[in-house]
Amino acid sequence: MQTRIRRTGPESAQSEVTRLQAIERVVPLALVKEVLQECHAQERRCRKMAMHQVVYLILAMNLFARQRLSLVLERLLHTWRCCFAEEEGTSPTDSAIHQRRDQLGVAPLMMLFHRICQPMATTATQGAFLFGLRLMAIDSKTVNLFDNPLLFRHFGRPTSGRG
Repeated sequence: MQTRIRRTGPESAQSEVTRLQAIERVVPLALVKEVLQECHAQERRCRKMAMHQVVYLILAMNLFARQRLSLVLERLLHTWRCCFAEEEGTSPTDSAIHQRRDQLGVAPLMMLFHRICQPMATTATQGAFLFGLRLMAIDSKTVNLFDNPLLFRHFGRPTSGRG
């Protein structure tokens, strides 16, 4: 009798927990709270969703980009409850999530980015430098714009076969 081991795909529960734990490892809670304090983005009163949870939600929404924010928040809250054995509570609504994101603003996330995102390679890292210069990769984004003569003169036409 043959038995199969179930494969874990990118959307499996174990993979999900691993990704959420990676966020906590790279962006520690102490650093998030420090940045929120420096940006004066702390809560004045207790709410369903603390500002540090909003920061982690914004980070996690990039890992689960195809899902609604409320579902991503549910995953985060479930992971936190499992780790810290908090009591069950009601989750914030979509409008509450939107309102808290507006209250947080951009400044804490920019400060967090500048503190964490730094080159990791050293001169001893194999393949990271060529002729004494650091090798870099730049990711780009394509934005579809409507046909307009002013846009055409400024940006030009796409050179791909699809555009």
